[in-house]
Amino acid sequence: MRFATVPGCERADAERAAILRLDAVPTDEGLTLRSGAVPDGGTVDVRSVCWRGGRRPDVTWGGMPEETAEVAVVTEVVTSDGRRRVHDIVLRLEPGRAGWHAGGSHTGGDAGPHTPPCAADAVGLRITVVALASPLPVDLDHDDDPDAVIGALADRALLRGTTVAAFPR
Repeated sequence: MRFATVPGCERADAERAAILRLDAVPTDEGLTLRSGAVPDGGTVDVRSVCWRGGRRPDVTWGGMPEETAEVAVVTEVVTSDGRRRVHDIVLRLEPGRAGWHAGGSHTGGDAGPHTPPCAADAVGLRITVVALASPLPVDLDHDDDPDAVIGALADRALLRGTTVAAFPR
């Protein structure tokens, strides 16, 4: 498992094409995605996501297709002008894994630095879990360009599930 964080969410425009390709991946009601800190249609738990050292929010999923080779999770910041910026990408999760606890240990992989996704212009968070039909290339690394990483996810995606929540006003 690898973690990639985009420092300061600085790459909004370059990622738009790849994000739109990932949005085109089908969804299925059988694939579930939940986060207590980022409840779908609800309000972001700022204390969990922005304070306490900016830990990754809790995320759980289920209903992955049987043919899933790997799982990936993408976290985006939604800004006041409607843009979506990739903030965090978690790669190479085992298909049998069902998520993680907030700030929990991520054994078996490299962890990149994680900064809280709480920029001044952030109005929401969007988390997408992706079931991949084939493993990502071995040379794809957490230091690679986020656009290339998300493009690789879109190319191999079977299904995706998404949760979106707003920051409190």
